[in-house]
This record gives sequence, structure tokens and C-alpha cells, in this order.
Amino acid sequence: MNTESVLENMFAANPDGVTETLNRASVFIAGCGGLGSNVANILVRAGVRNISMADFDVVCASNLNRQFFFKAQIGVPKVKALKDNLLAIDPDLQLYELQKRLCPENFSDYIGRDFDLVFECFDNAASKAELTRFMLRERRDTIYVAVSGLAGIAPVENIRVIRRSKNFILVGDGGSDADESGTLASRVIAASAIQAHCGIMALLERA
Repeated sequence: MNTESVLENMFAANPDGVTETLNRASVFIAGCGGLGSNVANILVRAGVRNISMADFDVVCASNLNRQFFFKAQIGVPKVKALKDNLLAIDPDLQLYELQKRLCPENFSDYIGRDFDLVFECFDNAASKAELTRFMLRERRDTIYVAVSGLAGIAPVENIRVIRRSKNFILVGDGGSDADESGTLASRVIAASAIQAHCGIMALLERA
């Protein structure tokens, strides 16, 4: 089966109109670790084809329990490794890799107004707060999905979805701290799936 046939059939189970809407969307993922790498994987498998990804870090062995990377990619920049893995799913994706540490001084340079959807996928609480402040002040018309609290081994049903405003969705339990509770693959990946699904639903609502 040729590549075109594979891609045509890949989204055959999507409900009517979903693939077309997601194909048109432009998405930015801030952070390519446990959340971001899995969010990207899910988005591509759903039909999103235009993704910009930012992360300053490289893949290490301790990432492999919960992030969408492989042993051979240890030492490779996360954005480069993730791009390669996503292209293995769909070689015709439009992917833009940014190996930078995002901060308040450069948010506006890299997160333009042309994105339909932005995902906050940072590990650091201060960085999460900084990006959220920027998005709510400067990019209020952009759909924004952030995460607060998903560490430890608490029940998955503790992960809640809160619609703070029309364009701001918050996912998580709002409290658990990875530095104190550790990070378990199943809970991180569950949260990333919820985060990706919330973004997808928000895009479909806007279509």
C-alpha cells in the first residue's frame, strides 16, 4: 500500500468533518517532555498536520518511561527526536522545531497570533505561570490548554478539566507536585491524552 493510500485510510474512523478541520489547524506546543511529546503524538494521529514545537532539552534515559522517545535518541535534542518520530507516522507533516528555552522575553517572538491552539507542556511551575499570564494578556483569541498537577499515583479521575474562559482550558488535579510525588507514566500519558482531546474539541467547536 502506497503512502497516499495509508494516509487516506489512517483517518477513516474520524467522524465527518474532523479530519478536514484538524488538517487546517496550526498548533504550538511549549515543551516536548512527558506532556508535549505525547500530546504531539496524539494530535498527529488525530489529523493535525501543522505543529510548531519548542524545547531546549535533550533526551535522557529517565525520559523513556513516559515520553515519546526511544533509547537510540538519548542525547538528541527533544525537538529533533520528536520531529523524526512524528514524521515516521506521517512523512508529509509540516513540523517546525525550535530548540530554545521559552521565557517571557521571547514568548511574543515565537508564539505568534496566527496559531489556532497553544499547549502549555512545561515541567516547571514558574514557567507554566509565566506562559499562562502571557497567553491571557497577549493571545486571548488563541485557544490555550494548560496543565496544573498530574504527578504521583493518585487516581486518574482526580484529573479534572476546568474551562476557565472561552479559550482557556486547564487540565489536572491542581495540586500534585512532581518534585515531591514523582512521575508515573500512566498518569502523565492520561493527562496528555485529556489535554490533546480538549484542544481538539475546542478546535472543532470553533470550526
